[in-house]
Amino acid sequence: MSQWLHHGRDPDQLGNGSPLQVAEPAATVVDSRVGRGQVRHDGPSYARSKPSLPSRIRRDLYHDRVTAGLKRRRLRAVLAVVSLAALLQPLVVPFAAAAPAATSGRNKDSLRMTLTSIEPSALRPGRPLTLKGRVTNTSPEPWRAVQVYLVMSPSPLTTHDELAATNDSPAGSYFGDRVTEIGTFARLGRLSPDEQNAFRVKVPWKSLPISGVPGVYTVGAQVLATDVDGTRTGEALGRTRTYVPLADPAKARPVEVAMIWRLGAQVLRRRDGTYARTAALTSSMASDGALRRLVGLGSAAGSVPITVVPDLAVLDAARDIGSGRYGPPGGLVNRIGLADEATPAAAGSSGTAAARERQSGAPDPDPASATWFEDARTLVADHPGWTTTYGEASVDTLAAVGSQPLSTSIALATRAAQRRLLDRKSKILHLPDAGILSTEGLDQLAAAKTPGTTVLSPRMLPGWDSPDGAPQRIETASEPLDVVVADPTLAAGGPAPGEPLSALQVRQRLLAETALLAAQAPSRRTGPISATFVTPDGWNPGPDWASANFFEGLDVPWLKPVSLGNQLRDEPGPARYRGNPGVPDESELSGLAEVAPAETTAAALQLRRRVRLLASLVGGGRDLQAWYASAVALAISESTLRDPGVQQRLIQSVAARVTQLLRGVRLTGPSFVTLSSSRGSFPLTVTNELDRTVTISVQVQTMPAASTSDRARFETAGQFTVAPGQRDTVSVEARVEQPGVTSAAASVATADGRPFGAPLAFSLRTSVVGVVIWGILGIACAVLVLAMVRRLLGRGRQPGTQAGTQPGMQ
Repeated sequence: MSQWLHHGRDPDQLGNGSPLQVAEPAATVVDSRVGRGQVRHDGPSYARSKPSLPSRIRRDLYHDRVTAGLKRRRLRAVLAVVSLAALLQPLVVPFAAAAPAATSGRNKDSLRMTLTSIEPSALRPGRPLTLKGRVTNTSPEPWRAVQVYLVMSPSPLTTHDELAATNDSPAGSYFGDRVTEIGTFARLGRLSPDEQNAFRVKVPWKSLPISGVPGVYTVGAQVLATDVDGTRTGEALGRTRTYVPLADPAKARPVEVAMIWRLGAQVLRRRDGTYARTAALTSSMASDGALRRLVGLGSAAGSVPITVVPDLAVLDAARDIGSGRYGPPGGLVNRIGLADEATPAAAGSSGTAAARERQSGAPDPDPASATWFEDARTLVADHPGWTTTYGEASVDTLAAVGSQPLSTSIALATRAAQRRLLDRKSKILHLPDAGILSTEGLDQLAAAKTPGTTVLSPRMLPGWDSPDGAPQRIETASEPLDVVVADPTLAAGGPAPGEPLSALQVRQRLLAETALLAAQAPSRRTGPISATFVTPDGWNPGPDWASANFFEGLDVPWLKPVSLGNQLRDEPGPARYRGNPGVPDESELSGLAEVAPAETTAAALQLRRRVRLLASLVGGGRDLQAWYASAVALAISESTLRDPGVQQRLIQSVAARVTQLLRGVRLTGPSFVTLSSSRGSFPLTVTNELDRTVTISVQVQTMPAASTSDRARFETAGQFTVAPGQRDTVSVEARVEQPGVTSAAASVATADGRPFGAPLAFSLRTSVVGVVIWGILGIACAVLVLAMVRRLLGRGRQPGTQAGTQPGMQ
């Protein structure tokens, strides 16, 4: 029986409470492909049931007609017809109204169905098929006598194209008949508005309306109900569908599937270490968020091997948001903290005060993000080996820029994050947008010292077919590159209605695709077939991921889950792709992320140069460089290329802030210095407005334009330190070979001798008058000494003076 028709009563009871059984064509359904107002009947097949009430009445009438007279026979026939009409009157009225109601669409999809479980996940001869789910009344009116029926296609899909076409068909497409045997449908009773109720439909193997031919059958459920007016039509008020394969174990080839569990999201980090669009990120990590459910589903894998590939930037953001601690290691809070950028830091402010200021303005820790971070770390630890680059940096952007410094920064950020977050080094898996890379991007990876492994779409390898295997070795302009081909149909999910990417739909599609692959593998190939499944970008398994029993359902004869590492190591190794890699039709690339703007990469390169100065200045070393290198990586992240303006502004802001930090150590002094001789000294003052002790030196040199005199030579003390918020004075020794005016400039340099900041220009003058005066004084002194000597000598040589003779005694 295809339908139980009633008028506000239990469909299995007559008005007097006696059982009612009506035999109807099993294929009586309302088909969307039939004209409006028509009811489709597919063949004369009838449901197996006991003899119906009308049949017994007809047999009694026939017996009476043989044994009684003509008058008596007519009377009893009239009475029987009248009695039967009275009994079946409630059924006739709604049946007559079924066609008009079906065309009106007034009650279409008034009851939303959600499929949460299907057991077994693949058909097994002799075993019943059980569907579980729930029905929700989305209409403003109540529904009575709600019943759920299993619907199944009689013949299977046998090719990947048929499966894809079914997946793209409208939600209301006809694909089979309802199973209406007693005991095979669920009665839910009354559903008020916004009320929901769970259903369970179990159909024995012998009652499934299938041909038994191996392939993929479409299976689903439909709900019928009676409205407030007592009208019950044959049109489904809600429906759902998915796939269930039936394989021939004797002919199916084993398929080894590597399941890549991708943990990624858009990360936009500000210059102070906090994050933009935090609400979207934290909600994804909350109890009903996509990342939360993805980690929960992955944790349920148990012994099933999966390859967990986290984006390190997402783990970093979760840890920061969960702890409420932001910014690079060691602080620098008075310049990159949350204080108003327009307010300069006061010289002499302590680091402790600045830290209090920053913490008072920092966002509160988010417990859900902290919990997600710990659970994600546990999941990665249980399935170790792989990560993406920090932020999933765009390989095509690196190839377009042709900048080795950017590649170096991304490698530094990735290694540091692996060590900091996971306590180990991991291999790199490149997951380009939609699995598409330019040929220049492939060359970039092949030329890298540590290229990692790249996952490509089949569109990148024209002529490739699933039986060729997932691991492939392709030729590039530099050298061969090993890649993995991931067919996106494996994770494309199921057909509408409902959520096509629920955990249940994704699993059933994976089983359907691999079942067809196992059945259609060429007999010339030996050994298992390899395939790679990658979770959809931003995948949310849905609220019913736990009841779907995702991994338990993968226990089928033809499918063998393996890790990506084992898939790559399997002998005889990657197959050699004979074609030319690349997308033949560039129109297929529309909608994909492109390379980062030139302004973004220029700001990233500028940031890298200035961060090296900053790290040397404050003694931050590689940890500080790695933190800013992660900002460089985020600037060309795959997740932000579709919204390049935001990331461009962020990276330019970070570069500008580092420039401000460098200006926090400044040099002051006189603009004109006068020496009284060719040698002398003069003071300069160094001010440190940062909250970190800096180690610096001062470099002074003549300006290239100075030509009025020989260049002067300057000497200063070696390296010295300046405490946070303090000033220090440095003495500069100058030596000028020729008197005159010399133009010079002084600048602060890092500990390794690299100058930074705006130089202090000044003029140095050595006075000629001073030299002449010293010469005159020298000559005068010499004349004076000579005069004194001559006077003394002249006295001793006067004539007429003899020893021992006195004047007057002559």
